[in-house]
Amino acid sequence: MTAPLGVLRSGPSTIRDLVVQRLGVPVAAFFNRLGNTFVAAPVVDVMKQDPTRVAFVLTNVSPFDFVIGPTRFGVTVTQGIKVTAFGGTAVADWTEDGEVIAEEWSILGIGGAGNYYLLEFLLVVGPGPGHGP
Repeated sequence: MTAPLGVLRSGPSTIRDLVVQRLGVPVAAFFNRLGNTFVAAPVVDVMKQDPTRVAFVLTNVSPFDFVIGPTRFGVTVTQGIKVTAFGGTAVADWTEDGEVIAEEWSILGIGGAGNYYLLEFLLVVGPGPGHGP
């Protein structure tokens, strides 16, 4: 949206502008990048290592609890971040959680199989700040 003639635009005019102002680069959202959203008993990857990941939101839509965590720490029924059944959500952000956000993460179903939704926010790699005019 452009400003009417004779009116100066001041500051950001879109959410993308706000993100670029805060981070210096744009960020894009990706939904279920690995494709498979089914979790059963064995520990499986939920997110591959990605140094451009700045945040994620994982929601459990199944009738069973899940446990998630960075793969290098080992995810077990008693070790990890519990994401409860029927809408339990785990949110991680680089400003609060640091570089662990970019690591490979694993997920384990507790008591049964189910599905999840995963939304990852990745830096858009480009030629310079804002990547555009």
